[in-house]
Amino acid sequence: MLERSGGRAVAEEPNQREKRQLPAPRAAPPRGAHWIPAAAIAAIAVVLVASAYLTSAVQDAVRAYISGEALWSKAQKDAVYELERFVDTGNPVHLERFRRAIAVPLADREAREALEKTPPDREAAAAALLRAGHDPEDIPALIRLFAWREFVPLMPRAVAVWREGDREIARLCELASRLERRASDAGRRPADLDPIVAGIEEVNERVTILEREFSATLAEGARRLLGASRLFTVAAGLLLAIAGILLVRRTARASRKAHDRWQRARRLEALARLAGGVAHDFNNLMTAVLGHADLLERVVAHSPEGNLHLREIRRAVERASKLARQMLAFGRRQALAPERLDAREVIRELAPMFRGVLPEETSLAIDAGSSPLPVEADRLALEQALMNILLNARDAVEGGGRIAVRARAESLGAGAAPELAPGRYAVIEVEDSGAGMDETTRQRIFEPFFTTKGAGRGTGLGLSMAYGVARQSGGGVTVDSRPGRGTTVRVYLPLAPPRRSGATPRPEAHPPGPRATILLVEDDPEVRRLLERALALQGHRVISAAGGEEALEAARRHPGPIDLLITDVIMPGRSGPSLARELQSSRPEMRVLFISGYPGEELERHGVPRDAELLPKPFGPLALQVRVEKILSRSRPAAGG
Repeated sequence: MLERSGGRAVAEEPNQREKRQLPAPRAAPPRGAHWIPAAAIAAIAVVLVASAYLTSAVQDAVRAYISGEALWSKAQKDAVYELERFVDTGNPVHLERFRRAIAVPLADREAREALEKTPPDREAAAAALLRAGHDPEDIPALIRLFAWREFVPLMPRAVAVWREGDREIARLCELASRLERRASDAGRRPADLDPIVAGIEEVNERVTILEREFSATLAEGARRLLGASRLFTVAAGLLLAIAGILLVRRTARASRKAHDRWQRARRLEALARLAGGVAHDFNNLMTAVLGHADLLERVVAHSPEGNLHLREIRRAVERASKLARQMLAFGRRQALAPERLDAREVIRELAPMFRGVLPEETSLAIDAGSSPLPVEADRLALEQALMNILLNARDAVEGGGRIAVRARAESLGAGAAPELAPGRYAVIEVEDSGAGMDETTRQRIFEPFFTTKGAGRGTGLGLSMAYGVARQSGGGVTVDSRPGRGTTVRVYLPLAPPRRSGATPRPEAHPPGPRATILLVEDDPEVRRLLERALALQGHRVISAAGGEEALEAARRHPGPIDLLITDVIMPGRSGPSLARELQSSRPEMRVLFISGYPGEELERHGVPRDAELLPKPFGPLALQVRVEKILSRSRPAAGG
């Protein structure tokens, strides 16, 4: 099994490093209508400001009207007084003074009539109010209030009183005209003037009553407006406080959720690094164990008991290697070989296996959809991930229940799902009718070695591996679950772009290569000794070194050519890519083969070119020998640096 894995790496090594650069874990923006409280606060604030402005404007205008009413009242009283003095004395000076006094109410009437036109003549109204003696700064407020008269409390009633007062002023002007025509030149008061004088007194009394009513109406309107404004302000303030509290609570809740997601992402990332590092060391150990087992097989080839023990060693190595691959998958450090797949076909091909692992009493429904779902993923890793999810669903519904597997395309917007960028995705959904899980369990579901099953029923790596494969393929995994309502696991994989035209060239077979001088650089002593032995048995001359500086020194001491450099990538001191570049600067004909337990994504960060030769650990001597023969048989050097 291990040697076949190594063989697959020989045929597909360029694809193993053609993976997407995944973004670092990030906290998704809070979902939901979090903008509603903020919008409500902004709207209430705007309404409060507008209300305060309108209230202030109306109050200023009411004050201006009351001030103008005082001017109107004084002018009316002066007009009556001067008219009465004219009756008593017959002196035309008093009649002229009457005309000057009465001009104030007449100008007010002219302003009102100009504003009642359609459209209102604001310029004429302003000029009339200015003649009436109003403060120029008050005139805009007076005009504005008259325009708003239908919406200001009691303002229509005040305007009606104003019109009635204008009629009395018109009557007073008529009486003055009659009086002027009939006045005695001698200055004596004829008896027939008594009706006119009585009319003047009647107008004066009536106008005094109207003045009081006008003032009282405006004052009451101002009080009502102020009361309504206060009530509105209090209500808006309460709404503002409530909206603020809701916004603070919602923001705090969203911030807490975002922080929890960030903490989970950090924890998973730390666990991923730990799992990847442990798996890398594990691969080195398994490479040494498997290699020595292969070499031992030559010694005990005719011993049945020895071969039996070797088979058990290989089975143990295979189980350990599978565990290491799962750990690498969780850590998104698995060496994947992505290819173009149709997610529907993957599910359909897995359907018999799905049914085979489920008990008869468990119902399975599969709906792969009708539209193609092209994705770029490693077939074996994706199949293993889906099988792990199904096995978890099987354990959740033990003793019966239902499991549904569905596939569809879905468009995700910004923040629609944590850790997923906006775009089009193929979604593979596994839903079960089991007992579900609580929030605490759901938060830890992707942690490696975390399991709620009994002893011996699971390693706790199944969902961790599925999560790692999905993330390494550019997607993600979500889990929806509640106690008593079952669980739904969704695997998101980015939909692949349309296929480009042109066929992919098939690799050519190569004849066995010649014996060669090989510089072997490996910091793990057990693996180094194993590889020395395997290469020597193949007939090659091996120069070994435990690190980059030691390898440079060994190359300087070697007078002849070095046909092949086999080097680990990540080592203390000088890295493998740095060593290769240094040696190829003076030995351009030298070929390079990198060996590593880390995936291509990690290796690229350490300077390994995408088209470089790579043999992933663990591998056996046969896989190494096949790769070395292939490289040495080529007619031109491979790019190593």
